[in-house]
Amino acid sequence: MQNSLSTQSVANFQETPFDFEQTSAIQWDTLDRAEAYLNAGLVIEAHEMFEEVVNAGGPTRARWGLARCAYYRNDLHEALGHLQMLDPNEFPDLVNDLGVIYSKLGLVDRAREQLELAAIQQPGNPLPRRNLVDIYRSLENFEACAEHCRAYLELVPDDAEMVQLLQSLEA
Repeated sequence: MQNSLSTQSVANFQETPFDFEQTSAIQWDTLDRAEAYLNAGLVIEAHEMFEEVVNAGGPTRARWGLARCAYYRNDLHEALGHLQMLDPNEFPDLVNDLGVIYSKLGLVDRAREQLELAAIQQPGNPLPRRNLVDIYRSLENFEACAEHCRAYLELVPDDAEMVQLLQSLEA
């Protein structure tokens, strides 16, 4: 499964609108350091910093950070809990990430629903389509798998693995 809980979601942090007046400079510095720590693989240290900002009433970006830390620790239930507290309007990749977590928890129907919704909400984002390919392949629904594979390849035409998969599905 591809997900945006990895470093691919970092760009969303800079694009997300925040109430700068209610966030102290110290909280922003802590958030930036937590991101750097997390990107360097220092998950425990990053978790402590994100938690400090959440407990101080800081921006929801810190809650997303806690979800990512939990995901990297393979604590999927904690990651799910943090993600469910976020607003999908504020975090565009949230619905895809929920689908990834549900899938990893074995809740395939919920994962499929979330990923289908993510594909509709973000038609230009290849991640939900790529994840739907995996879901439908695991369900052995090869027609739907091929459909999402084609949609993914419209967005990422040079993905050799997916081109090969589509060719095998259409053979």
